[in-house]
Amino acid sequence: MREERSLCDIVFFSKSSSFGRLRKSLDCRMKELTAAGIGVRVLHADPVTMDDEMQLWRSGVLNTTTSKGLSYAVFFYNCKTFGLRGNTEHRNLDSSQFVLHSDCSGENYVQFYSWNSKTFQGGLDQRRMEPRIVKQYAVQNDSNVCVYDVFARYLKMIPSSGPFYRTPLTASFGFGKHSVGVNTLGKYMQSMFTAADIDATNRKIVNHSGRVSCCTRLYNSGFDDKAIMSRSGHRSDAVHGYKRPSLEQEISVSKVLDVPNFVSVGGSDVKRHCADAENIDDYKDDSKVRLDTVSAQPSPGVMRRPIDLPDNVDTVVISKNGREIKVTIA
Repeated sequence: MREERSLCDIVFFSKSSSFGRLRKSLDCRMKELTAAGIGVRVLHADPVTMDDEMQLWRSGVLNTTTSKGLSYAVFFYNCKTFGLRGNTEHRNLDSSQFVLHSDCSGENYVQFYSWNSKTFQGGLDQRRMEPRIVKQYAVQNDSNVCVYDVFARYLKMIPSSGPFYRTPLTASFGFGKHSVGVNTLGKYMQSMFTAADIDATNRKIVNHSGRVSCCTRLYNSGFDDKAIMSRSGHRSDAVHGYKRPSLEQEISVSKVLDVPNFVSVGGSDVKRHCADAENIDDYKDDSKVRLDTVSAQPSPGVMRRPIDLPDNVDTVVISKNGREIKVTIA
């Protein structure tokens, strides 16, 4: 209707649309399907965990000594470090967007200029916006390799402008003139996981997983939304959709909301009374606590309350006014 009748102002899903009955029918049907559990699960890209990343390096899939390994490495850290999206942003990437610098204190860093991203494409509506600029400083670690080292080596082996991803050569350590194919580049992350023999069962590992890892790692490390958005390039609250709790966080939440750790009182357990005379003699001279020998007729100020303890509990802590004493039942 929009193309053949030139009715460009037709909107089917707006509440004020003249197709209100169609919208209402569709809305009812979608609610019926949701109630039946159809279409309720949204498949999001899963993040690459720290263990996955370590396995990629330990298996040799990521390295700085082979053409394939270096190509994989710059791709992976373009996703994780600079927050590039799945496929289009990688295909449009140009070598001139990466520049090696040193600051006034002598610290080296690689600077990335993001001028062809989803959130910045130029044009009249964005004429006053500035492209995202990301700095990644060189970091000293026990692995003797960092993101700066990876990009410094790669940028020296390719032209200073043109397609960023060049075809890795197999006969020598170098890269060809042609760019990596679209289909090959679109499955780079899956290829890395397969080569490293990482089990991705029940996980959706795609190129976009690297970007999810960027936001998730920063979120779990305590960085605020502004810091995360400076890396991911988000301009809206959509960044919240990338916040995935870590396994440790999920376990901690589960513990807080689980059944309390209680000890059953009573039952058929063998009775071991705290008023055992032998143990009281051990503590009755303690200047901090006053204990009276328990008899059948306890004296004033003495409370007799037999407690049935499980067989695996031999120590009881008695507390009063902030003072505590431990009584061990032999």
